[in-house]
Amino acid sequence: RVDKDLLRQHSKGLIALSLIPPVIGLGLGIQQQLASVPVGARSFAEWIGIGLFTYLGVHLLFYQPTTLFRVHHTLLSRMTLWLFGGQVATTSPQEAKKKGKAQAEQPQGSTLLTVSPYLIPLYTVLLCLATWLFRRWWTLTALESGAAFLIGASLALHWVMTADSLQQQRARMSFDAYLLALAIVGLINLVVVSVCLPLTVPGFSLPSVFAEALSRAGTIYMAIFQRLFL
Repeated sequence: RVDKDLLRQHSKGLIALSLIPPVIGLGLGIQQQLASVPVGARSFAEWIGIGLFTYLGVHLLFYQPTTLFRVHHTLLSRMTLWLFGGQVATTSPQEAKKKGKAQAEQPQGSTLLTVSPYLIPLYTVLLCLATWLFRRWWTLTALESGAAFLIGASLALHWVMTADSLQQQRARMSFDAYLLALAIVGLINLVVVSVCLPLTVPGFSLPSVFAEALSRAGTIYMAIFQRLFL
C-alpha cells in the first residue's frame, strides 16, 4: 500500500513528473505545425532550430547576456509583485546574492511565486508582436526567416538563463520543488509561445497544436499505466 506520508512528502515531484507528458506533447505539436510552414529553402521549424543552437553556441563559448535576462526578470518580477500583493522578491538571484546572506535566507513563498517571473518568455512574445506588425506592410522571406531565427535565439536565452537562475536557488528549494518549478516553467512557456506563434507564422493552427499535445500526452500516460499496472 502507498505510504501517505511518503506520497505527501514527494507530492511536488509526482506533480512535476505528471506534467512531463503535456510538455513533450506541446513541444511536438508546435514542431509539427512549424515544420509544415516553408520559409525560403527551409521550414519555420528549421530556422527556429538554427536560432536556438546558435544562441547555445554563443552562450557556451563567447558571451552570456545576463543584463538582458536581468531586465526581463525585473520587469516580470515587478508585475508579479503587483499581481500577488508584494509576496515575491523583485531581484534576480545574482542581485540577491550581492545583498548578502540575510536576504537569501528570507522565506520565498510557494513554488509558483518563486517561478512566476520565469513563466513568460518576454522577448519571444515581443518578437512575435513586432513580426506581426511588420507583416502588415512587408511580406519578405528575409523578414520571416530572420524573425524565426530570433524567436529561436530568444527562447534559448530564456530557457538557458532560467535553468541557470533556478539552479542558483537550489539551496532554498527541495529537489521535488525544483523539478516542479522546471516543469511549470516549461509547460507555461510552451503554452505562451504556441498562443503567440499564430501572429508570426501563417497557417499555424493553435487547435491542432493542443489536439496533438493531448494525443501525445495521452499515449505517454497510457504507456506508463500499462508498464506500472498491467
